Amino acid sequence: MSAGRLFLTHRRHQLPNLLTHNATSENDDVLGCSPQVAGGAHAATRVHYLRRWHRSTLGTAALAPMHKATTTIPIVFTVVSDPVAQGFVASLAHPGGNMTGFSNYEPDIGRRWLQLLKEVAPSATQIAVLFNPRTSPYNTLWMQSIEAAAPGFSVSTSQVSVQSDEDIRSAFDTLRTKPGTGLIVPSDSFTFERAALIASLAMDGRIPAVYAFPRFAHEGGLIAYGIDLVEQLGKAAVYVDRILKGEKPGELPVQGPTRYTMTINLKTAKAFGLTIASGLIASADEVIE
Repeated sequence: MSAGRLFLTHRRHQLPNLLTHNATSENDDVLGCSPQVAGGAHAATRVHYLRRWHRSTLGTAALAPMHKATTTIPIVFTVVSDPVAQGFVASLAHPGGNMTGFSNYEPDIGRRWLQLLKEVAPSATQIAVLFNPRTSPYNTLWMQSIEAAAPGFSVSTSQVSVQSDEDIRSAFDTLRTKPGTGLIVPSDSFTFERAALIASLAMDGRIPAVYAFPRFAHEGGLIAYGIDLVEQLGKAAVYVDRILKGEKPGELPVQGPTRYTMTINLKTAKAFGLTIASGLIASADEVIE
């Protein structure tokens, strides 16, 4: 299980150096590089895979230092929420510079999270959104999406800012005292690395929650719904291949998510006394029993 992965290609015969930032994957061996890159189309190019497992290096947190380190080596990123607002690219259609990649933000995601939460826990009326403002400076995007959808589900929303394990424990101590509490945990490297702690506290406090990554459901969280990481990493490999063949990263558009996956933990649902509709179970990509 990795929280961050970097692939570095060394230049040979005038081929460009290439940094590929794969922000996170649910599987250690999800992706190295496409076969064409690894040895077919550019057999003269030695491709070295430098796998670096970082604590708290998801998305922006991993990409920012690479952005500062070079303006010439091509970089392909994944799981970055708003690359334009964060200054990584000039625009989605025409990134310019040395970066391009794949975003994990889609404006309708807030409605989908709320819909799932209300479907599995209809009594949830006060929805807290857990995040770290330092590692998730783009949380405004998630909140705007969630707040825009909230009236349609007759719920109120609030932000819960945490920057340490103690903050997380304190936040749950407060949340568990509020009737009708539900929780959404969006994409954030800080919370991602503390999935086990957060899922455990949600379980202890009987707080129904929807998370952005399957890892949380694997740790005992109720339900996870987010981008298909495997698909996005595969598309990143295609971009790597195209750049190695001569295309410029600044001319490859930044793409948004196209497929989402859902993981339901039925064991946790049973512990909460919740009944998950058979239709929802049938639509899940993974069901933990």
